[in-house]
Amino acid sequence: MRPKVSVVVPIYNVEAYIERCVRSLFEQTLDSLEYIFVNDCTPDNSMLILNQVLEEYPQRKEQVRIIDQPQNRGAAKAREVGIKTATGEYIIHCDSDDWVDNDMYRAMYQKAKDENLDVVICDWYETDGQNHTPIKQNLDLKSDLLAGLYET
Repeated sequence: MRPKVSVVVPIYNVEAYIERCVRSLFEQTLDSLEYIFVNDCTPDNSMLILNQVLEEYPQRKEQVRIIDQPQNRGAAKAREVGIKTATGEYIIHCDSDDWVDNDMYRAMYQKAKDENLDVVICDWYETDGQNHTPIKQNLDLKSDLLAGLYET
């Protein structure tokens, strides 16, 4: 069965953050997910930590794909590899030093389906480790896209 959402996560030098990220992904309320972790030749213990956390979520193992890049190519190329591998109805990117609310992907998927949307954008928080600042999206995607088409 085709997953509803493919989550692409490039991994490079994030051992201090990857555990929180992966736990937030594996604890999503949306069950029909595909997780694509792209190891961009990380020199630290990020992959070891990812695999340790994965052992704690056996119900997610079949949903996880780990791709090992033959050489470090940067986050953009890692995302591209993930996109080419993805089989989900929708694709979302998650930076490996970020974490997401447990219901985020279900809510975004439901919004996309309810309103027949190709793209869903959400608000987020910026943090310095202690303070969390909400960042609100105030963009009219249709107007912004159309404006971009007519720029000279």
